[in-house]
Amino acid sequence: MSELLSGLLARLRVPAWLQSRASHAASVIGASGLFDSAWYRETYPDVAARGVDPLRHYVRHGAREGRDPNRLFSSSWYLANNPDVVESGLNPLAHFILRGVVEGRNPGPLFDTKWYLEANPDVAAAGVNPLLHFLRHGAREGRRPNGEIDSGAWFSSSAQIASPHNRNALRKSFDHEAARGFLATVRSSGGHAALLRDRPLISVILPTRNRAALLPTAIGSIKAQTYDYWELLIVDDGSSDATPSVVAGFLADPRIRLLRKDGDGVAAARNAAMAQAKGQLFAYLDSDNSWWPEFLEIATSYLLDRNLDLVYSALETNDGWRTRYVGAEFDYTALSRRNFIDINVALHRRALYDARGGCDEGLTRMSDWDVILRYAKDSRIGYAPFIGCAYDGRLTRTDRITVSEPVGWTYVVLGKHHVDWSRLRSDLAGRDADLVSIVIPVHGQADLTSACLSSLFEVDAGRRFELVLVDNGSDAATAALLDRCVATHANARLVRNWEN
Repeated sequence: MSELLSGLLARLRVPAWLQSRASHAASVIGASGLFDSAWYRETYPDVAARGVDPLRHYVRHGAREGRDPNRLFSSSWYLANNPDVVESGLNPLAHFILRGVVEGRNPGPLFDTKWYLEANPDVAAAGVNPLLHFLRHGAREGRRPNGEIDSGAWFSSSAQIASPHNRNALRKSFDHEAARGFLATVRSSGGHAALLRDRPLISVILPTRNRAALLPTAIGSIKAQTYDYWELLIVDDGSSDATPSVVAGFLADPRIRLLRKDGDGVAAARNAAMAQAKGQLFAYLDSDNSWWPEFLEIATSYLLDRNLDLVYSALETNDGWRTRYVGAEFDYTALSRRNFIDINVALHRRALYDARGGCDEGLTRMSDWDVILRYAKDSRIGYAPFIGCAYDGRLTRTDRITVSEPVGWTYVVLGKHHVDWSRLRSDLAGRDADLVSIVIPVHGQADLTSACLSSLFEVDAGRRFELVLVDNGSDAATAALLDRCVATHANARLVRNWEN
């Protein structure tokens, strides 16, 4: 039978018209410069592992599977917002190149074709594809991809829609056997006995907006918890879909309450629930994620056993084509640089909220990282190495803040926790009014950096100046060059960051 099947498959041929269409799409896309082969291989490791040509894969399979050809073009978004393209059977990127850009269609939720051409008349006059211009030049020049984002500088060459999780804590595999051993140990601990004896009330905070289709799974995962003494505060942040009726179906459970907000954002929604919470412990679940059944039981038992202020577990995340795991031992310095404690797997004592307040409503994105940082500072924190949550990591879902809000909010949070703004303000009066401060950020490129520094000292500036060199994770040669400059010139000093 297997030989017969192999013979039949060998004689199968792709219809000529389909081969021709795929070949034409590949030719159009390849010539456009909009297909990023290196990014495609990195983003979709299964393609790289099979040794398949990235462009060929995208044209024949990737677009249909919702895979994207570059950081800003969303195949699934383009098809969902342009049903005529679906009907035509054309490859979404090929359609955008041949017709969509001329018709003013957008390649994804973060790039506005018409706006970019109107805001950049030089691009329009040159007749260049606006998306291609932004990817190659505009972002680096600080141009904006749409009218809502302040600058294109947030768009990095490594990832445009960045994962909210620290890559150092992101793993391809997880030791499930060790996790089962951990669960058994916790269930035999004094903390688990205290949980069953004292039964502390846990307030679960669940903000949502226009996710009626996803809500039942999230709520169901809470109702399925092996520890059942909890209250669930659902905050509907101005939904216009069937969210109210979906939640109404769960309100027969006296543990569940519904609060309403007017679309003020996820930070304000969480704060509204925290203010109404009655529990001794707080936990959080977003409406597109779901807990594993033992999360509350094990996290709370571990917190009680170790006398912790905050505990967090690992999580399992899937971006639509691959599964990864996030989890790492606690290190505040590392956490202050990149988040690895997702709020969906964090559980803490109410005392942290009472003493340090809720979420910063000025942060449209990253308010969860900010509040975790504030709660973790000088607190007793523990990592519980088991999977507590199934996290929806799809970057093609435009309702996710990770997708709809720029990664530049990362730097707002970094500024809050790494810069002493009050000291800087107090020092203003004592600054030398005649001194010019020249600040030079550096990331590699030793030859260019050397030429730049030489020019500063070879020509008489006519004014006293200080030179502040900021090394953003340069290579060894560039770092040594900066060290020599500071050692040679008394008016030069060096600040080192961990990354660019």
